[in-house]
Amino acid sequence: MITKAQLSVDEEGAFEAIQMSAAKTFFDLAGRYPLPNLADTMSYLLENTTPAVRLSRKTLVDIFSRTKNRKAALDNPFEFASVVVRVLKEKLADYLVNGIQYEKINEWYEMSQLDESIETWEDYVVPATRSVYDKIEFDSEIEKNFVEGLERIDQVRMYIKLPPWFTVPTPVGEYNPDWAIVWEDRDEHGQATGKPLLIGNRHYGLIGRLIG
Repeated sequence: MITKAQLSVDEEGAFEAIQMSAAKTFFDLAGRYPLPNLADTMSYLLENTTPAVRLSRKTLVDIFSRTKNRKAALDNPFEFASVVVRVLKEKLADYLVNGIQYEKINEWYEMSQLDESIETWEDYVVPATRSVYDKIEFDSEIEKNFVEGLERIDQVRMYIKLPPWFTVPTPVGEYNPDWAIVWEDRDEHGQATGKPLLIGNRHYGLIGRLIG
């Protein structure tokens, strides 16, 4: 669309635009250029993120065929593809995180790295006896109950709420686990096996049932 206007500036430096002619269509794109291929766009966005993710065209087409808001894809194909790619990566990350297995790699973190002070309200900390800190910050009532539950479980040898800088590399990017828990493994008679376990996110369901 083209519109002609005259621009004037007054003594105080204020700009004023005066429309000289009504807007008119200069060139009609309707029917001349096809809409971008959504599967190609999503594939391109997935492969050009860090780290790259590759899905088959059939999978991408199937995802689009199941969407209920196809009008959004027609109105703004690139934005639609961007949102789909973001959701896909989030779901892939959740799926992979649930399958993470932690292995000892003989690398250590200095205790001084955990010496950072945490500024928070007194109402948002829970006293702790099994952690490396004497108080644990919580972000929600669910997290508070989780910490209080860890304090009650005898099999919990030690736990820590991991700092934001602690990350685990995964195929879809860096993952920051919430907690690290050292769990005392016991046999069917309730006796310690002498092999403490490092608990990850995939074991939280078990801990939740024990907390009750």
